[in-house]
Amino acid sequence: MKMRDRLTCTIACAVLTGAFTSVASGAAKTVLDQTALVEGFDYSYLVEGATKDFCDFGEPKNSESDELKELHLTKNRSKFRLNQRRMEELDKATEKAAIDYMNVSWNWISQIQHPDMRIINDNDGQPSLLETDYCAAGGDLSTHIYAFGIRDLKDPKSKLSNPHAFIYIPMNVKGKAGPHLGNIYYLVLLSIVNDSADCGDPSNADYARCRALRELAVMQMEGKKGREFREAIQLRIKYILPVDDPYLMHTKFHNGVIHGSL
Repeated sequence: MKMRDRLTCTIACAVLTGAFTSVASGAAKTVLDQTALVEGFDYSYLVEGATKDFCDFGEPKNSESDELKELHLTKNRSKFRLNQRRMEELDKATEKAAIDYMNVSWNWISQIQHPDMRIINDNDGQPSLLETDYCAAGGDLSTHIYAFGIRDLKDPKSKLSNPHAFIYIPMNVKGKAGPHLGNIYYLVLLSIVNDSADCGDPSNADYARCRALRELAVMQMEGKKGREFREAIQLRIKYILPVDDPYLMHTKFHNGVIHGSL
């Protein structure tokens, strides 16, 4: 069974997809040097009680959609890459130069630039990338490079904001890109409840994911930083985006995935 047959969500979902391109011809040594091209954004609204697979991209979204306008992104034109925050923006004692952000080319107002992204599993500059398409076949993020951040995101329809996890997953599908480089990516957007009680009953299929995201949001609000926060992310990633276990994505707001090539 494919991953998309198992990952479902209620109320709303979205996906932004794309590809990777090198910073300059031959210049990219690792995936962290590569620029991501936005090729799609799946973003669906569902009635309460309905379910949808957030990896089921469906028909390509129009580049003038409300969702892409809200993010100030244009399909097959917008690009971004991970850049380090300036040292004066960091807590030097705990973070050093380890916080990045998604720098969108020619655009300073896209909401995806706002979250502080912690790079996990960079393996001292020689990262190991998933060699499977996560949405098609799953994969173990705990042993591969990804980046994680939390920031409020506005729903373009309701105009309400609530915290979201931003999870950047570069992949080297079938190993075609060479060592430490990627050829596709997903930027997964998952809404976070404002109260752990909203995660519902512990028997719910998505309860562990909901609680894990809420716990990380609380830690960030409490000022957790550095290694402590990164370790907390690593401990919970298997519940947030599991290797291959089925789970429901219960949301109070909207979710989504930006996707494309590298």
